[in-house]
Amino acid sequence: FQRIRCPKIDTSMTFRVDERRNCERIVILNSGVGGYLEMVNVVTSLPSIANYGVLSLQSIPPAFTQTLSAFLNARSAFEVASFSKENPLCPGRCYIGTIGSELQIEKREGQRSIVVQKKMELAGGGFDGFLKNTVDIYKDKVVVILLSGAELGDMKGLKAAKPEGASILAPKL
Repeated sequence: FQRIRCPKIDTSMTFRVDERRNCERIVILNSGVGGYLEMVNVVTSLPSIANYGVLSLQSIPPAFTQTLSAFLNARSAFEVASFSKENPLCPGRCYIGTIGSELQIEKREGQRSIVVQKKMELAGGGFDGFLKNTVDIYKDKVVVILLSGAELGDMKGLKAAKPEGASILAPKL
């Protein structure tokens, strides 16, 4: 067991989020319990200049997302927040959510948002449904990073992402 003690970031190095701008790209991190340290390393090393937003899905109880996002927010150039009901996709923002969340990207008043659904309407639901929905909108501007222990569902989402030109990064088996 290793406790992570990343230093707090200098506030002058943080990214200024403009909620009127839409993300040109989206990065999805998917991590199980074994990928916690990898996820922390990715989120805390995000650059302070970006045209993309990040969604980090973890296999943790939803009650822990606020504490985790506060910890990462103090150590990342990106603004890190846990999911609320509606989450605007803005460059320089990273959302922390749980694998079991039913998510969908919707456009409201010209702004794309990740919306937590009560019941998933998309084919496949879960991670697969969310990934299909995201690739339908962003096409080849999606980057999926699979970390240790990532829950993949039936992989239909990843199979739909590949022909659209999305980038999928995964540890070699």
